[in-house]
Amino acid sequence: SPPIYLSTTTTTTTMSSGFAAKRIGPGRCYEFWTHYESCARTTDPNFDLTSCAPLRDDYLECLHHKKEYQRMRDIQQAREAKKGGGDGGGGGHH
Repeated sequence: SPPIYLSTTTTTTTMSSGFAAKRIGPGRCYEFWTHYESCARTTDPNFDLTSCAPLRDDYLECLHHKKEYQRMRDIQQAREAKKGGGDGGGGGHH
């Protein structure tokens, strides 16, 4: 079969099995991978992979949770800033 161009520097034809570590059904991110793979699967070396970037980002977020963790840090920092906002967070009522 022809190669599948998933990036400008590498080609691949398969991914891991897609099963979770304990082999109890597909892994939690496998569905995200299949959507990205479907978009990126092409035999055209001129295909613009930027159109697949949102799907790739979803897959990577599923794997690593970077956006989720950043959002949690942002919320925590906002709470801490609000507490230290001068009135002790009590709204000024006694």
